[in-house]
Amino acid sequence: MTISGLGQDSYVRIQKEVTYGTGITNSMTDLPCLSGSSFDAINENIENANMINSRVMQAPDQGRGIVRFAMQLNLPYSLLGELVNLFLGASADATVVDSTYTHTFLTPITGSSIGKSFTMQVAKGSATAEQYVGCVIDAFKITADSQGQVKAFQKT
Repeated sequence: MTISGLGQDSYVRIQKEVTYGTGITNSMTDLPCLSGSSFDAINENIENANMINSRVMQAPDQGRGIVRFAMQLNLPYSLLGELVNLFLGASADATVVDSTYTHTFLTPITGSSIGKSFTMQVAKGSATAEQYVGCVIDAFKITADSQGQVKAFQKT
């Protein structure tokens, strides 16, 4: 597990995918992640019970890759719409009254997923960035203090 914010050249950026699992990186959005954000990538092993010409079991085969991340970030208002769209999908409508936008999100009753998948690139320090495709947010929390500073926490 690594912690973002360690290194001068660290960054996290995302872009919504048109098709699930198809990486897209032509117009990525940088996320201002705070210290304490974590990114963990593992490959699950598939046990291999074969014994070929030996009394020792074969080494496991590499299974699917799983990425878990927990990001904390100061939430500028310009990013709020993009992050909520990834979590809840597009709003059903947007009304404007006195220059104030109201978005309504409806939960589908068909059992389909409403969130959007995205491609994420994570660079730690000056190391080469790692790219993850087909990421989805499964929890999203927004907090604010008495000074009006808004923070977001999301994980998958």
